[in-house]
Amino acid sequence: MLTVMNHNLLIQRIEDKGKDYGSYIRCGEQRWFVRETGFPGNQRGNIVFLHGAPTQSYSYRVVMAQMADAGFRCFAPDWLGFGFSDSQPGYGFNYTEEEYHVEFDKLLEKLGIETPFSLVVQV
Repeated sequence: MLTVMNHNLLIQRIEDKGKDYGSYIRCGEQRWFVRETGFPGNQRGNIVFLHGAPTQSYSYRVVMAQMADAGFRCFAPDWLGFGFSDSQPGYGFNYTEEEYHVEFDKLLEKLGIETPFSLVVQV
């Protein structure tokens, strides 16, 4: 069993993991952290990777690099409330399923991702 002190040290060691490999994208009132590999106009299309709970987009870093090498442009956002994306309930976002859908659609538009695209999800 982790003591409180050990638990706090563990959190400090992982809280910035992979932050250098992404950027912040503001969509309306929300600020998403998004990892991106590949280049605009890649011939094979776009792939969007969505992590499950309670993880973050960092889990896709290796496969994103491999897919970019294969000619895809890849995006992996941290869901709002996870990873490095905003997590402030009561500021116009209450973490309902409908709100996630609306905000995710805004993010896709901001990133210029149009259909068709491939979607990879983690549950």
